[in-house]
Amino acid sequence: MIIYSFSGDLDEPLKEVNDIEVNDEQVIKPTKDNTSRVFDSGASRNSDEGKLDFDGFLSPLVLDEFAVYMNDMRYLEDGKLRDSGNWKKGIPKDQYMKSMFRHFMEVWKNQTYGNFDDYKRRDLCALLFNVMGLLHEELKKDLNN
Repeated sequence: MIIYSFSGDLDEPLKEVNDIEVNDEQVIKPTKDNTSRVFDSGASRNSDEGKLDFDGFLSPLVLDEFAVYMNDMRYLEDGKLRDSGNWKKGIPKDQYMKSMFRHFMEVWKNQTYGNFDDYKRRDLCALLFNVMGLLHEELKKDLNN
């Protein structure tokens, strides 16, 4: 069977394509110029080329652990619950840096001396929080300029 793909341009002829197996459930047939794809179902999409691959870049395990950590950190010492996005209001960059160093030192000590206890995940999540917060402040600054 010969499979053809339509690039979207009515002046261009249909193009013969080869199958590319993505996984057991999905076969994609890209056009030769990689401008579109036609799936076994007949559905078509533009190429993934140049698009952000969040599924490839991020770990759901890490994001889930981080969300648990962030939820735990919502409780203040007096027992009050702060809003989950409270940190987006703005924390001084030097505070992020100081906290980052403290948590990095704990991770480093644990890694170096093999003292892995319940706190290692919390310190890694705290590092992630501080890195994200610092980057958030930098990106906000860029948006305001």
